[in-house]
Amino acid sequence: MFFVQIFDPKPGVSHDEMQDIYGRLAAAWREVWPTNRLVGLFVRKWGVGAKPDYLAIWELPNAAAMDEWDNSWDRVKERMIDIENEFWRAVEMVETKLMDQIEIDEEGGDAIGR
Repeated sequence: MFFVQIFDPKPGVSHDEMQDIYGRLAAAWREVWPTNRLVGLFVRKWGVGAKPDYLAIWELPNAAAMDEWDNSWDRVKERMIDIENEFWRAVEMVETKLMDQIEIDEEGGDAIGR
């Protein structure tokens, strides 16, 4: 299962700043929710495709991870609140999705749900 964030930096927030902010957010996230793994932070290149420019993909063990976020927020808030606020102040056009991977049988073209 994957948690996907798609977003743009606000005007005036540079690529280097966005990369730094998300790196610190990811480090804090891994510290408090170690079962969640950042697959990667991706950026749109050469203006190809539509906005938003950034895509972050997190692998979660299951959908219960989202309940864990809610249920443990009071315990982890002190560690997370500053970097979460910094991220939200730096971005706009944020979309989030919870997705499952579909495995494709490349030999026969059949989709196999995971």
